[in-house]
Amino acid sequence: MMLDASRFSGAIATNIDRATVANAMLAAAEIRRRIRGKRYTPNAALTTLIKGSSTPLVDEALLFQAVTHQRIDGKTAFAGVIRRARGKGGDLADIATMLHEGASLPVTPAMRGLFYVLAQATQGKRDPATLTGRAAEIFAQLKGKGPIYPLKPGTTVIVIPPRPFLREVFEDKGLLAKMKTNWARASGEAVAGKKGT
Repeated sequence: MMLDASRFSGAIATNIDRATVANAMLAAAEIRRRIRGKRYTPNAALTTLIKGSSTPLVDEALLFQAVTHQRIDGKTAFAGVIRRARGKGGDLADIATMLHEGASLPVTPAMRGLFYVLAQATQGKRDPATLTGRAAEIFAQLKGKGPIYPLKPGTTVIVIPPRPFLREVFEDKGLLAKMKTNWARASGEAVAGKKGT
């Protein structure tokens, strides 16, 4: 088979292409499995109230669904959150990066005001019907849970801890070994004159 260059080249290209796509599918599935695994720092109290769960990432349904794989060329494929994925909060790739790497968000006067009016509404000191914009949205998401408290004067940043759900997958030696096995099998089948599955 190897002496027949045209046949071998076609078989190896086809088999490696298929193995590469299979490996990308494997990586995407593992990313989703790790998100479901509840291994990361739990959500903060307010986030837990809003989402109804302390489990991070998995509650981000759009982000979770945006984890995908994509063939780039015969030897390259992608697994993760594609740049063009969009959600209510904006570009899901940007959101995924922030959740993956963590972030420190400076508390702005508007943010401080948001917490204040939500605290007033959840503690019965303000009519919820007077809330507008993001405050009204968050109050609706709370569905009567609460109360929320104003930010303390000393709170100057809100920290989102890192949850490296992508990096851990691509550094997993067991997963990398499976991928290498898939490529090796694809090469062996090409030498044997078979097209891989």
